[in-house]
Amino acid sequence: INQNIIDKNLIDVKIDVIESDKFYVKQINIFGNNVTIEDVIRNQLLIDEGDPLNNVLFNKSISAIRSLNIFKSVSSEVVDTENSVEKEINISIEEKPTGEVSLGAGLGTSGASTMFGVKENNFLGKGIKLDSNISLSEETLKGQFFLINPNFNNTDRDLIFNLQSSETDRLSDFGYKTNKNAVSAGTNFEYLDDLFLSPTIELNNEKIETSSSASTLLKKQEGSYLDVTGS
Repeated sequence: INQNIIDKNLIDVKIDVIESDKFYVKQINIFGNNVTIEDVIRNQLLIDEGDPLNNVLFNKSISAIRSLNIFKSVSSEVVDTENSVEKEINISIEEKPTGEVSLGAGLGTSGASTMFGVKENNFLGKGIKLDSNISLSEETLKGQFFLINPNFNNTDRDLIFNLQSSETDRLSDFGYKTNKNAVSAGTNFEYLDDLFLSPTIELNNEKIETSSSASTLLKKQEGSYLDVTGS
């Protein structure tokens, strides 16, 4: 950069841009993925074999792999090849346990309760996030199954699915029994740069049964109800 003062408050600025040598990506090698499918890692890359080597996109790609949070460590190196304008990229990952099992029990005013759950952030080695749990008490049974499949069928869109079910049986004490089921499906994708859309549709079904000992208000609510919402 050259600066020349041409007046008391005016400066001429001359900027010479010298283009550096261009390098191209000959090959991208991935090591250490014994469980994780290679496509899960390659889907995070913003550069591909044959592309010019862009350090900004390369660093973003490595950061995107780390952000999956299914690897203990991620390292990379750019190595020379026999061709002076071509480079090879080596990406080494170290996998870590990505699942957990939870089990709990408690005692409260509503009686004893137990809970069992399973979470997995890399189901089948495909980067699928899975969360399922079930809880049981003397009157209530609840369960949930939640799944996120990233980059579903290579569409750059996440598939989101959630299923919930619960049943409360108070026929002997209060004369009613309810059964609730909800299922939702949606997606998440980048519509524009840093602008994400997450459309979702949800179906809710509730069924109420009563006995002769139920209150008048509960008897009026007896029946089955279906509600559909979208966002």
